[in-house]
Amino acid sequence: MTISFTSPILRFAPSPTGRLHIGNLRVAILNHLIAKRHNGSFHLRIEDTDIERSEQRFVEKIYNDLNWLGINYEKNVIHQSENRSLYDSSLEKLKEENLAYPCFCSKEKIEKEKIAAKLRKEPYRYSRTCRSFSQEEAAERMKTESHVFRFDSQKGAQGKTDVKFLDKARGEQKKKTELIEDFILLRSDGNYSFAFTSTVDDIHLGTTDIIRGEDHLSNSFKQRLLFENLAPTGSYPAYIHLSLLLKEDRTPLSKRHGSLTVDDFIHKNILPEVVYYFSLFPGWSPKGSNFDDSRDVYTDELKEHLSNNLNLYRLSKSAAVFDMQRLLWFNGYYIKGLDTKRFIKTLESLNELDLNRLIIEKETAQAETLFIALKNNFSSFEEFQLLLSPFLTSFSCGDLKLNDAEKDVLQATLKALPVPQEGKHLAAEEIKALFKTIKQEVGVKGKGLYHPIRLALTGADRGVELHTIMEVLPLVVIHARILSHLS
Repeated sequence: MTISFTSPILRFAPSPTGRLHIGNLRVAILNHLIAKRHNGSFHLRIEDTDIERSEQRFVEKIYNDLNWLGINYEKNVIHQSENRSLYDSSLEKLKEENLAYPCFCSKEKIEKEKIAAKLRKEPYRYSRTCRSFSQEEAAERMKTESHVFRFDSQKGAQGKTDVKFLDKARGEQKKKTELIEDFILLRSDGNYSFAFTSTVDDIHLGTTDIIRGEDHLSNSFKQRLLFENLAPTGSYPAYIHLSLLLKEDRTPLSKRHGSLTVDDFIHKNILPEVVYYFSLFPGWSPKGSNFDDSRDVYTDELKEHLSNNLNLYRLSKSAAVFDMQRLLWFNGYYIKGLDTKRFIKTLESLNELDLNRLIIEKETAQAETLFIALKNNFSSFEEFQLLLSPFLTSFSCGDLKLNDAEKDVLQATLKALPVPQEGKHLAAEEIKALFKTIKQEVGVKGKGLYHPIRLALTGADRGVELHTIMEVLPLVVIHARILSHLS
């Protein structure tokens, strides 16, 4: 069954209290993908009501991270810190309808209630002690006593025994009204709660679907009550609660405990489009697909397929591990599928690679031959740098310990090479004839012939094919490197 959307209004609502981890980014990606697919709108809301912990540097980081992933959003970014009057008027509405009341219970009293509930092996729910005060008594105490405002969940349920809402991936969700506590709307420090501000903003925005992690499932019941009392139109958002992503040690992702962030992906040279699509895989995969096979999983056609066939019913309901090794494999596989121009452009975007230090000009046939070979041999950027290094002006393989047979091969190679001329490269036919001459001269073939030459030119036992190496390197460089090991 496919979940339907009609011009959805979606939002991503991070708090600027730390860096976004891959779990947060996955929520943003799915909202963005669905809005894009269904001609909807995607909004960014900065939930910065926590004055003490919110920082502007994290706001800027949110912008940068979404930009890196290619996630665009509506022009007007919503900042909750600018919506105070909206929250004030909404709270007044609840007060007028006797749905919000002041609570004077101290933190110590609340803590004792929580301990008692734990000993009874029951979930904690506020005792509603302060609900019994008359409006006059409450108003008098508010003049001198610290207090919060709570929502009267029992009255807000309007006689219903259950609170229900639709989760498009999990079906109808239901909870007994008596199990929903009178939750806080306004704290004693003057800051509004997440449940309240998020609901007010979604009403004001006209949000049609709320897609977020399953750790918000309990909040959704509270917020449904707020929707029904602040916007009693009968048209409320549907939900999609995503399974949580775990670190490889199976502990939850967290902003404050070393979870994977965009900076980590950049440091490992993982491309943004790979992160964008891979983030879907821990909990979902296209029907009938096997992403461990050898087909090219990252073509433009597959990206289109993912966008057009995203079936949220198939999202896993159990937590999934975000496998970094698998991501690195996908990254390499994706890069192999790029055409040469995009491959070069990708390399140029990486800080650690300076293609201006190539020993050849980038706009030559030899450079294209090199990049095709490097792309086909690609597995990781660490290995790529080793493969690339012999073709940089800074390359030096140091002193090689060569035996007499290997030195004989290099002597024969030096003798068989054409006279070096600036700008000259060996053609494929010349290289083939060169190897034939060396073979006749020293009487060796196979590894005994090729390995000494590879070592002299690259300092490595393996890498790009030797024929390609000799075709790409200028003849003067080949001559100089071999000569340096015979001096």
